[in-house]
Amino acid sequence: MPKNRRKTVRMKCHDYSDPGHYFITICTHNMECIYGQVLNGEMTLNEWGRIVETAWKDLACHYTRTIVDCSVVMPNHVHAIIVLQPRENLDNNDSARDTASCVATVPTHEFGKAISESLPTVVRSFKAGVTKA
Repeated sequence: MPKNRRKTVRMKCHDYSDPGHYFITICTHNMECIYGQVLNGEMTLNEWGRIVETAWKDLACHYTRTIVDCSVVMPNHVHAIIVLQPRENLDNNDSARDTASCVATVPTHEFGKAISESLPTVVRSFKAGVTKA
């Protein structure tokens, strides 16, 4: 019996390893509120929400082309903007990268024949690291 597959929201002819700013939304399974709750208009993270937040902020420590511009963890999803830098600009931007707050929570290995440091590879590693944690 075929699995129910969601329709992809990816652009068909876009190379997601290309440099650029990418807006990401990652939802929990069945939109369950497992990362915390909104109290008095403020998001209060629980332990799982803090794991997600830490892993997300830590991505740039594992992927040299990746800058996490901004992000917010909500009760049942995460919104973020990820910047993939051009490969030739990496040497010039290394001094601007803040690695002092990096925590080793996200694995750096690739799955299958993924393109190194492409957006799908970064997101897949984030999800795997959160699941493992």
